[in-house]
Amino acid sequence: ISEWSFKDLETQIILEQKRNFTQKAYPGLKIEPGTDPKKNIRVLTLRLFRSEQAALDSHRQGIKKLFQICFPDNFKALKKDINISSGIKQIAPFFNGQIKFSNSLFNLITTALFEKDIRTKKAFELHAQKEMKHLYTSGQKFITTIIDLGKAYQSCFELIQKLTFQHQKKKKTFDILTALFKDLKNLVPENFTDLYTIERIQHLHRYVACIRIRVQRSVDNPLKEEKKALQLTGYIKQLNRLLSSLSENSTLQRSQHIEEFFWLLEEYKISLFAQELKTSVKVSAKKLDQFLIKLTTMI
Repeated sequence: ISEWSFKDLETQIILEQKRNFTQKAYPGLKIEPGTDPKKNIRVLTLRLFRSEQAALDSHRQGIKKLFQICFPDNFKALKKDINISSGIKQIAPFFNGQIKFSNSLFNLITTALFEKDIRTKKAFELHAQKEMKHLYTSGQKFITTIIDLGKAYQSCFELIQKLTFQHQKKKKTFDILTALFKDLKNLVPENFTDLYTIERIQHLHRYVACIRIRVQRSVDNPLKEEKKALQLTGYIKQLNRLLSSLSENSTLQRSQHIEEFFWLLEEYKISLFAQELKTSVKVSAKKLDQFLIKLTTMI
């Protein structure tokens, strides 16, 4: 498939229907290896899926691929804008290096803008008309968001390293700084652009700022920082227990709720340590407790 040359797609079709049995299939686009194994070319096809979720996931990826096939120059220009950005080059060493980071960022932006459940030619053309004329501006906004986060991360990273070296003989302060450094790297790992949506990334700047505030205050008053941190201990243990309980048999709903609890805990940290940053949602110990109770009833 190299253009929208097929009929509009239903979300499902009935293959066979009997009195007590209905066999359904779910149509969707699929990216597959090409016919020549020597060439690393992936092609776009139309397939039927047994699972509705599998069809949806594959189709959304296929729609993004179809936009790339139909508008190659626009996507090449976006990739070039990312590659030549001096800000991206500056922060790339913290995030798997220039090539991997740029490719990951390109994938993040194109996924946010074009990985959609579009099933009619008209909707495809309307979305193209809407997004392509603003792709440069949209791309620059995404790039700026990533650069701002990367610079905040770099600043916090370097501050912790400096203060850890200065206070290495003060065990309490050193231990707090070491734990906060681990928190920073867990919050914004090297592959964060592969893990998080752009909507989630837009919140990371506040969470990094919260860690930075905690770093500075732990040097000024380590006992106060330690006392406040005790209010987190139980929730962090619960989070780790929940994460370790996840398996391939866990439902998608449970996985999503555990992730939601993780981010709710980040907001709670802001309410405890850096109220001046303001939380994006109302959060309290009571709300966390209620959330945990709900999680215990899920498979």
